[in-house]
Amino acid sequence: MWKTELITDIKAPAQKIWEFLITPDMWVQVDPEHYVSVTYPEKQLTAGTKGKMKTEKSPAFTFKVVSVDAAKQETVTSSPIPAGALTLTKRLVPTKTGCRFEEEVVATGPFAGLFSKLFFEKQIKASLPAQHAAIKTYAESN
Repeated sequence: MWKTELITDIKAPAQKIWEFLITPDMWVQVDPEHYVSVTYPEKQLTAGTKGKMKTEKSPAFTFKVVSVDAAKQETVTSSPIPAGALTLTKRLVPTKTGCRFEEEVVATGPFAGLFSKLFFEKQIKASLPAQHAAIKTYAESN
């Protein structure tokens, strides 16, 4: 197993960030440096639905929405990797000045350690701060 996480405090209403998290069409608009393309059949994330995306450092890949919990403001998506999965959990926690954006990325399966050295450390862990910065800029600017 491989895991990385990042927590970012954002001085904006959690609802604004929640709308971004559950609306795939917004991902490329808000963070074009990371998201090259996102194809999703519905306006908002729905559990059980699959989509496809390409980031600046990855080939196109599919993802499946595992859960969307509006009450907890948490989304879980999963992408297949050989003999395993890459799971992203994103949640918002209200604070006095806005919210805390928490993101956890976990790779499982027998090749998770190998893939972490070849790809995940460079492509995911290294890019998370810039992704969070783009979301923070978007949320705090309007």
